Amino acid sequence: MSTNVALVGCAHIHTPGFVKRLQARDDVRVTAVWDHDAARAAQYAAELNAPVVDDVAAVWADDATPAVIICSETNLHEDLVLAAAAAGKHLFVEKPLGLGAADADKMAAAI
Repeated sequence: MSTNVALVGCAHIHTPGFVKRLQARDDVRVTAVWDHDAARAAQYAAELNAPVVDDVAAVWADDATPAVIICSETNLHEDLVLAAAAAGKHLFVEKPLGLGAADADKMAAAI
């Protein structure tokens, strides 16, 4: 049995490492890749043999994908984490969590 995961944001410097690790796992299936930069999303989606989604709301609405890895720019983390938490997703968020303690606290409270 495999776990469905979406890659949300691909800008972080560690995204290539996540892609490499996801490719090596037979118990994880990447069901969607989203990034506000369509070319970047397409690059990583091709490497993961996964579809690109144009609207991140499709990830939140996908009940078959219970988990997300957020590798976006840090200034986007708060909105993405709050939306993912509201959708009931399990989260891994690349560091730093937020731009400051206030947004980190807000995200922690939402989770």
